[in-house]
Amino acid sequence: MSAPHLLSSNEQAPVRVPGYLSVRAAAESLGIRERSVLGLIERRRLTSTRLGRMHFIPTREVQAYGVVRRLRLRRSRRRGRRAA
Repeated sequence: MSAPHLLSSNEQAPVRVPGYLSVRAAAESLGIRERSVLGLIERRRLTSTRLGRMHFIPTREVQAYGVVRRLRLRRSRRRGRRAA
């Protein structure tokens, strides 16, 4: 039987809200840094709901942004191949 995991003073327990992702979870889902997700929120490309200092982003919005991001990456790769 293992001892329960105790959080250190600087570690926060993950907060889960159904239908929403934290900044960290959104970043992992999109394959980008947390700072980049915050930048998307600041530029209003992603909306978020705040609870204190934490942002929660609708899961559907993160998924939709991921689709758009993948399409942009494909287009930019195609352009790069043609130019080369």
